This record gives sequence, structure tokens and C-alpha cells, in this order.
Amino acid sequence: MSLGMLPQFEVLAVEEDRSELVITGQFEELRGVREGLSWLLPREERSVVGRTENLLPTRRTATFRVHRSDWDPSIRIGRVLPWLDGYWDVRQIWLVLDRRRHWTLRPFVESDARVLEWKGRRAIGPVDQAVPEGATTSGTLPGGWDHEHCGICQTTIGHGGDPDGFADDEGHWVCRKCFTRYVQRHDISFVWE
Repeated sequence: MSLGMLPQFEVLAVEEDRSELVITGQFEELRGVREGLSWLLPREERSVVGRTENLLPTRRTATFRVHRSDWDPSIRIGRVLPWLDGYWDVRQIWLVLDRRRHWTLRPFVESDARVLEWKGRRAIGPVDQAVPEGATTSGTLPGGWDHEHCGICQTTIGHGGDPDGFADDEGHWVCRKCFTRYVQRHDISFVWE
């Protein structure tokens, strides 16, 4: 399944509303379409997050509210854009569709974790991962990074789960099942399952 199989949203109007832009459009079909958090995908590896509202099923029309800072100037009247339900993280789509990504089957090997204090909470992260803005480090936990999750189905890879999985050069992981079923085939049909 490709992006063309997602619900397609034709832009009919774009209006300003304070700090937001309101896009009025019409869907070709409504399979999977609902109000709430959602994405428009205007170009390769570019997405715009917003809220689908005012869905009128008989007309297949809706509005899509997006904060001005998230706006993409390529969205204009007449464009037809793939629409994705907010249940999904759009990075999952690009993870599967990016044909330049190199994947290697390998065992998950635990590593040290960095202990972080962030937004009043304690968290851990891999020591080679960037520290989020506003976070402070408060030490290292030897062997504390003992698993990852599949980027599609969330299966555990490493301690307590599958001993190995497929990893790309950027540190994204997918389980064997999702690699074979989706990544290898560049198939995003998981959005319907």
C-alpha cells in the first residue's frame, strides 16, 4: 500500500484564524477518516499535524486546523493531499516508505543509559542520544538501556522480547515480522489493520 491508498483530501479553501490556519477540503472517500488529531502529507518526508473538524459525511467535507508554525507553503487550493489519522505517528510512514534507508538484522545489545531529569520527571535514554532541551543529566545507569520497541507494532526487541530485529543507520528498530511484512515491501497497509 502506498500513500495513494490513504484517504485523499482536496484543499478547497485556506483561511486565517488567529494563530491557526483553517483548511477546508473534501475527501475522495471516508474510509478511516474521523475528527481529531490527524496529519496531512504535502510532500516526501514532510507532514503537517493538525485537527480534523466539522466532518460532514454526506458531503465528504471537513476542516483541518493547523498552527501557523506548522504550516507548509506547498498546501494550496487545488492540491490533493494524503490524510493520516492521528493514532499513527507519521514517522512510521516515512520509516516504511524511505527506500534509501539501510536495514541490518542484528541482536539488540544492552548499553549504558543516561539518567535524565526532564519536566519534573526522571527518565532514561541511551548515552549516545541527544539530551532534550531543558533536561539535565544526573548520572549513568550501567546496562540500563536493555531493549527497544519495534517502530511499527511496538513489540519489545531485546530484554523481555525478541533477541534481535532490524535496525537502520539512525537507530530505528523494527521487528522481523514488521520488516518482512511492511518495510521490505514499502507497504503501509498497517494503517488499516
